[in-house]
Amino acid sequence: MQNRIICRCSILTAIAIGGLLVGCIQYRVAYTPMVPDQGPRIETKNKYKIATWLCRFEDGTTHCMDVKWISERHNTFASCLPGVFSSDGMPVRIVENMHPVKSESWGMWTLLVPYVVSAFTLPAYLGGDAYREYEFEFDDRMPNTTVQVRSERATAVTAYSPVALLLPMSDYEPEQGRRSFSEHGRKFLGDAPDALLRDRAVAYGLATRLKEMEDAGKATVETSPKRLGEPVRAPQKNEIDGNASMLASVPTSQPGAQSQAASPNVKEAGLLYNILSCKRETGSDFAYRFELELLGKNSSLRTFRAVQQEFRRAVKEDYVESVPGTKPNELYVDFPEYELKDGKIEGRAVVLSISVTSLTYDPNTRNGKLAVKVNANQYEEARKWIRKNIETLARDKNIALTTGEIPPAAKFYLGKEELKDGNILEIEFKTE
Repeated sequence: MQNRIICRCSILTAIAIGGLLVGCIQYRVAYTPMVPDQGPRIETKNKYKIATWLCRFEDGTTHCMDVKWISERHNTFASCLPGVFSSDGMPVRIVENMHPVKSESWGMWTLLVPYVVSAFTLPAYLGGDAYREYEFEFDDRMPNTTVQVRSERATAVTAYSPVALLLPMSDYEPEQGRRSFSEHGRKFLGDAPDALLRDRAVAYGLATRLKEMEDAGKATVETSPKRLGEPVRAPQKNEIDGNASMLASVPTSQPGAQSQAASPNVKEAGLLYNILSCKRETGSDFAYRFELELLGKNSSLRTFRAVQQEFRRAVKEDYVESVPGTKPNELYVDFPEYELKDGKIEGRAVVLSISVTSLTYDPNTRNGKLAVKVNANQYEEARKWIRKNIETLARDKNIALTTGEIPPAAKFYLGKEELKDGNILEIEFKTE
């Protein structure tokens, strides 16, 4: 019996010592959406769904989170605020700006004194706060909005003693008039579990903004998904012009225009695809790599082209928003790579800045010359697109012919091409 007691004590002692060697952490984490406190429950007339989540980095590049991750975020939103979020609600795209608007840290010196000096037995006590901005984007007929979320954390940590667990640390005191989501806990060495707190804070901030827009009459139940990463509904009869060039630019819808999309509910609207990944290529500000997942039995050629057409518009809109000063009517989206395999579409999209500087045509000789201004760093991509789509450019209603008139049924044949001044591409053509 005595041996058993000694054995058990030895085991407990070993576990205790092992715990001390692993280390201890005491933490306080709080997230505060910078919106007025609306109480624990918020109810909106319409319901909303998180359909896309983009992370925008300091260098301007963006990364689209995968479908599973986004679904988990939406489920958290819906469980926290069921009166606002629903799986069949109107789609919302969240853009999380990864670079904080403002940040401050403190206590870094305690990593040296007393933490390192005491051989990791006395705690390092450090923390800080940061303000990060979240953009919430809807259909053009519903205004976008933003919310800043403040994160505050304090951490005491030791490696070889439980002192960090015993250090006095007060609970977080929320700002007056705002609702905070905080946690104060103790555990073995590791990260403070703050992902749920962040989701709850972002959900509350978004719900408050949605409520404010509804009360102001700015929200509508007729919003349709069309931005980058949104699932797209199946096309209705005669909506796709089979004679139109699929490489031509699709004009952006004007605010207030009548939407042709149906309800965002999957069964009713026949959504075409979900975006699995979409990010800009390293070192490029105009090329995207993407992977789309077709929904249901949408594998026909008609669907294949419809997805390409809608995704082209979404890429163009995303580029216009992320690159200030660009002119939408001078942007064209090409798909150098676009392949359907096992119910998924993988490809590469490039956004080309192309503007016609002059167009001449002699109806007697049927010879013409098109001069196009391109970005020097896009030259080869733009050149390929222009050669494939010279008819599209020549027939653009916004392009003024210097001389002559191109017959409406003319066929185009390419001739000599020349690059001038580093960014003006001149191409001769002949019609028949």
